[in-house]
Order: sequence, then C-alpha cells, then structure tokens
Amino acid sequence: MVNHLDSFTRFQGRDLNSHCPLVQRYSRMYAVFEPIRNRLFGRCLTIDEMVSILNA
Repeated sequence: MVNHLDSFTRFQGRDLNSHCPLVQRYSRMYAVFEPIRNRLFGRCLTIDEMVSILNA
C-alpha cells in the first residue's frame, strides 16, 4: 500500500518488517476466534471471548 498505492507516504522508503514471527501467533488466535465468529451477528465479543483469543 505504501509503495504501490501511494498511501501512507510518510512510511515510504522504510523497512516495515517487524522482525517478529507473528504468523504462528495470529494462526492460534484465529483458531480460537473462528468458532466464535458465527455467533457474533448482532453482538460484540465478550470480555471472556477477547481474553481467550488474545491468550491463544
């Protein structure tokens, strides 16, 4: 987005790699979120649901 769409121009020319392996963490979080997702119509996540997702 920064380089190809000229969005967020203040970040052009920067290395945006966080150098943190996050894919595995996000995959664990998504695995917890996915079963909850179908029950979210008309409501928000509860505190307990958010905690369980973030602790995954």
